Amino acid sequence: MTRAGSARSHLTAAVLAWGSVVSSTIPALAQSAEPWKVELAVSHCPPEFESELRRLLALELGESFPVESGPVPRESPAEADTLRLTCEGEVTRIEAGSRGQAEPAFSELRWDAFPRDSVPRAVVLAAIEALAAASPVFSERLKAARSRRETPAEPKSKTATPPVVVHPEPAAPKRPALWLGLGPQVQYFTGGPGALAWGLRLDFTFRVSAPLELGLALDGTWARREVELGALQATLFSGAAWAAFRLERATWVAAFGAGVRAGMASLRGEPASYAVVGHETTQPWLGPLLVARVDRPRNAFGVGFVLEAGAFALGTEGLAGGQPALVLRGVWLSAGLSAKIGL
Repeated sequence: MTRAGSARSHLTAAVLAWGSVVSSTIPALAQSAEPWKVELAVSHCPPEFESELRRLLALELGESFPVESGPVPRESPAEADTLRLTCEGEVTRIEAGSRGQAEPAFSELRWDAFPRDSVPRAVVLAAIEALAAASPVFSERLKAARSRRETPAEPKSKTATPPVVVHPEPAAPKRPALWLGLGPQVQYFTGGPGALAWGLRLDFTFRVSAPLELGLALDGTWARREVELGALQATLFSGAAWAAFRLERATWVAAFGAGVRAGMASLRGEPASYAVVGHETTQPWLGPLLVARVDRPRNAFGVGFVLEAGAFALGTEGLAGGQPALVLRGVWLSAGLSAKIGL
């Protein structure tokens, strides 16, 4: 044979060998690009136990091994990778079959060999070992998938978007512990025909410790009611003390509390004619109260608004012609606005 003929013979052999390699590699690559499906059947297991088995199996195998549920035909176990899990009392029997392998793999796991909450995970790990023993291809793909998951992620780019920073509400600034307030007040007494009184309110509030404060108020109010025989006039002086829950923020302060109010009421009749005799009396009054206050301080100064509601435990009334004309009984409501200074 000539040298040219020999060279052509070697080239032909090389081309045929390369073609054989390519023809065998392309199907393998095409097969590896597809997910390796596992058909799963679980029988005679408690519903919660079965649900946890399916969840853990999908978690362990990942997206590369879609788990399909449904009946697994025993007459053709070689057509697909199959996994049968059967619960018999405190034992789970495992049967794994693989495409391309005639003989399935068997194993069983006793529940009493593990802590109760670890049994589902132990069954899943044993099932994966059985699948790997039954299918060399499954075993190789499982190793490759786990190595991809364990590969550390690339560091983030320096130009990545910075995280959003949520700035909390600024803390309340340090304020004076004692505040003095002075301002107008209006009171409404619901007993009898009702009466409206106007006056001044002087109050002190002292922050004991967060969130407790104590309060003291002194009030002087005046009410008048015109009647057919003349007029009835009431002058009221009282003091209140309370304890309150205090809530401070950067721009406002609120307090809600309970206490008691006590005082004296001076009632005086003013006859419309000399034929009518007027009388004057002074009586005590007191009762429990609820108070709500909102202040807006700024440095050592501020303004405040207060609401108060109370019920008379001891009251009095003024009569005109034998009928109640100015009654201090029942419930009282009051509202006040004040200018405040920190001491």
